[in-house]
Amino acid sequence: MALWKICGRAGSGKTTWLCRRIGQAMQQGQPSYLIVPDQYTLQGERELMRHLHAEGLWHAEVLSISRLCERVLAQKPSLLKPMDRRGEAMAVSRMLLTLQDELTVYGRYAHSPQFAATLAGEIAEYKRFGIAPEALMEAGQARPHLQEIAKVYAAYQGHLAGEYQDTEDKTDLCIDLIPQTVFLKGALVCIDGFEMLTKQVYRLVEALLRQCADVCISFRLGLETDADAPTFATEHKHLARVSALAERCGIRQHTVWLPREKGQRPPRFAHSPALAYLESHLFAYRPAPYEGPAQEISLIHAGNPWQEAEDCARQIFALVKDHGLRYNEIAVVSSEIELYGPLLQRALSLYDIPMFWDIKRRVSTHPAAQYVLQALRVVQNRRFTRDVVRFLKSGFTRLSQEQCEQMQRWARRFGLRAFPPTPPSPMEPEEQEAYLSLYHLLFDPLEALRKSLLKARSAKQQAEALVQYLEEDGFIERLQATIDETYLDDPDTAAQASEFFTLLGDLLAQVIRVLGDQVLSPGDFATLLSSGLAAEEIGLLPSQNDAINAGSILRSKMDEIKALFVLGLSAGKVPAGTAETGLLSRSDHALLEENGLWMGNNEAERASEEELAVYSVFCKPSHWLYLSYPQADLAGKQLLPSPYIEQISQLFPGAVRRAAQRPQEVSSPKATLLPLAEAVRRVQDGETVDPVWAAAYCALEQMHYPQVAQALKGLSPREDEIGPALAHALYADEKGAYTTPITGLETLARCPFRHFMERGLHLAPADEFGKTPIDEGNYYHAVLQHFLLLYRDRTLTREQCRSAVDKLCQAYEAREYLSGPYAQDARASLQAEKQRDSLYKAAWMLCRQKQSGQFVPQDTEVPCRIRVPLTNGAEGIANGVIDRIDLKREGGTSYVRVVDYKSGSVSQADLTRFACGTSLQLPLYLQMAAQKKQAAPSAMALSAVRASVQEDDPQHAEEDLSAQKLKGYYTAHGVEDRALSTQSAGRLLTDEQMAQVLSDSLAVTASLFETLSQGHTAPYPLKGAVDGCQYCAFANACGYLSGVTPHRTVRKVSLSKEEDSHDPNA
Repeated sequence: MALWKICGRAGSGKTTWLCRRIGQAMQQGQPSYLIVPDQYTLQGERELMRHLHAEGLWHAEVLSISRLCERVLAQKPSLLKPMDRRGEAMAVSRMLLTLQDELTVYGRYAHSPQFAATLAGEIAEYKRFGIAPEALMEAGQARPHLQEIAKVYAAYQGHLAGEYQDTEDKTDLCIDLIPQTVFLKGALVCIDGFEMLTKQVYRLVEALLRQCADVCISFRLGLETDADAPTFATEHKHLARVSALAERCGIRQHTVWLPREKGQRPPRFAHSPALAYLESHLFAYRPAPYEGPAQEISLIHAGNPWQEAEDCARQIFALVKDHGLRYNEIAVVSSEIELYGPLLQRALSLYDIPMFWDIKRRVSTHPAAQYVLQALRVVQNRRFTRDVVRFLKSGFTRLSQEQCEQMQRWARRFGLRAFPPTPPSPMEPEEQEAYLSLYHLLFDPLEALRKSLLKARSAKQQAEALVQYLEEDGFIERLQATIDETYLDDPDTAAQASEFFTLLGDLLAQVIRVLGDQVLSPGDFATLLSSGLAAEEIGLLPSQNDAINAGSILRSKMDEIKALFVLGLSAGKVPAGTAETGLLSRSDHALLEENGLWMGNNEAERASEEELAVYSVFCKPSHWLYLSYPQADLAGKQLLPSPYIEQISQLFPGAVRRAAQRPQEVSSPKATLLPLAEAVRRVQDGETVDPVWAAAYCALEQMHYPQVAQALKGLSPREDEIGPALAHALYADEKGAYTTPITGLETLARCPFRHFMERGLHLAPADEFGKTPIDEGNYYHAVLQHFLLLYRDRTLTREQCRSAVDKLCQAYEAREYLSGPYAQDARASLQAEKQRDSLYKAAWMLCRQKQSGQFVPQDTEVPCRIRVPLTNGAEGIANGVIDRIDLKREGGTSYVRVVDYKSGSVSQADLTRFACGTSLQLPLYLQMAAQKKQAAPSAMALSAVRASVQEDDPQHAEEDLSAQKLKGYYTAHGVEDRALSTQSAGRLLTDEQMAQVLSDSLAVTASLFETLSQGHTAPYPLKGAVDGCQYCAFANACGYLSGVTPHRTVRKVSLSKEEDSHDPNA
């Protein structure tokens, strides 16, 4: 018996060594097992077969820990009922519902499936590290939230006792049975790819050491004398712990260091000296810069994530065409793969490049899952329109698409809060007949389900009632039809649908096994089912061997790749820092560690662990490494590059540095379209272009490529104007004045076509059912307005402030949101409670501002009108409502401050947006308030009203209140306590600068009214520092092509240097 410790840095050949050792064992007929993390089993099998040059495996098997447990437990089956992650989440959900009244911190989340799944994961982590509920209870005596977690944990353990077996219990039993397991006796076990070892894994390793002939474990680390040794600190600790286990077992130990000779280049980088230098010096202390060219490393800056994805696709096409790479030799990773995945898919589709998106997808978000969950909500809430519409939008109901849309049109037209069994009275007779037909088609099966659920006397009978409904409603047939129809054209969709079908059956079996004869209300049954689905994720297998692999920077398994693209290298994303995850804060983890309850690495070690993860990713490719970062997000907010960009830039002075590039060559038909349209435009301007574009144009026309006509049509976007006469008919009032809300002018500034669609034709996306962001905004404004009116002259304590806000919220909710049947909607009640907490924080911040500063709130919800003369003799009138006006007197002079409330978090007010007209409210409001109050303008600011994630955690109280700080621009007279008003460079204005900002805003307002009166309506969006196309509902209607159609470029405006904010011809 022996322990082999295979140690080496990235690319040193650790996996190769293990695979060859397994090959030797196979030749000798020795049973061999390669154990890898769950998500890497397929990759592990491929790697093993590739290294052994074998088409199949004999006497060898690739297993995850969970699969190993199944093999071991099959030798001696347990009498306990097994529970998987879905069953665990449902059991925890059941405990939350049972203990709801005893939980002051977490009781409000008893009906939240996501919270139940999160807590189930937290409990599983405690069990993996050997932390019992009693130990957690004792360690967290002074912390209520830890006490409540321990209470639910103890109830969960009590529920399992003697009857059920969860995943961690199965692993523990597997470890206990390994000494009796015949197939492991004398076997070779190799463990590879684990980055975090728990106490449970250490126990497993010890059991394998005692039973197997040889155990080989790979460790990703360098020598302790290496210049970057601190990067590998956590791996050295793992090595020491495993060595101690072997010593305790009396097992011989062998340590193999790769590569074997010091200074020898790792095999992976045999053809790339620059990447070899990166591997050894990335985190070294004060490394010398690499001498010579480093063309293998590229540092790319892009305007936004889409431009990153576009450049990435262009470069991948070039690598395949010029260097002969296969798609599966190229990978793309990002710390925000949920954002970059769709962008990358779209960009790669221009070149017809296949991509496998390696991401775990929540089962609960799948349309088929929404069908099941919303069916239960519809029968629970008695046909509420909001739930019915979500049910219809699942796409799996028995109604056709046209019938679903008709139901939604009726709901909007008649303002239905719930669908009545009789037609609404204004309906015509023929329409009433159609309504009744669709009503019975949709709701009769649901009504039968409702009665069956009420009649059921146990969870088992409820599960059976649901299965019966799914069969009789035809859902199972429709799901199978989806699988059959998409199998060839869209294998990912087919795979997801097939996986859901299997998971749903397993989940209902878990319900029967875990809850069995327990009596549940239909609402609790729906909550438990939702919790089970929330705990499950779908991870797809690649549908083809040769495809680009795209995944998370921390999750994706990439071996033997030649080129790697790392997208989204922004500060705060990579590295992400030691952000808190789960339900425990950093101080909670520190408290547990102080009490001897180890849960992995401490904060410093977790930072080192992330550094190690970045090292591993950057060192994956053997030939090319592309690192890119966006200068702004998709909303136009400025972003800074990751510190790793500067670090690598200094380490490699000879690296390629460039901006992201758009397609500029003939490639695939789709990718050729944009540069072709640009070439045509240059020809129209009298320029000479490469003859290749004429050939490309002819080729695309012969192919009857439909986008060619659209691209050429977009080259002259300013021809289709409505003109002054029609503009007067659309926008002028009976007195001839052009009247519009200030927000309308801001839309006009973003793009005339967008304004024309919204304000001229009054087109808008279909209303959402239930509470919309506008509803929430009205809620916040109304409550804060009444709070100021009632308590403006009083000094309140925290408790008094909380009580006052609660009363105002209850009155508003009873009148607007939760009256009638909505009062029984648990989800609506929870959302209202979160909003109430947000309003309390905003009100308390208002109290603090009043108590600590000289400004006193004077008025709220103040209507205002800004009038500007136009060159055609008419007048432009911009309407608005000032949320709050504050005043202070100083030295005989009055000073005014305006505050605008925003639901959700806010960024700083922005001079650039003031100058280009997309953010006019604050400066115009300040001018009107100054005139109204006969006071000097001194401050204009935004105030966030936002829901907190952990409202009841006192550790986050100040952080939440900090988010309510005023953000904007101030003169010296507008500055107050810095704890209340955020100040930063460039936010403090002189009186002259403030006057200039207000004057410029008025000039921009006049210019926009001139644009409005002239009838400019063509697509002519802002681009650059502000993106006029962002969140536009008419992007598919305008014909705008990025990079081809003319636009107005917005540059950053600062106080230190005046710059043009937009095209003078706007």
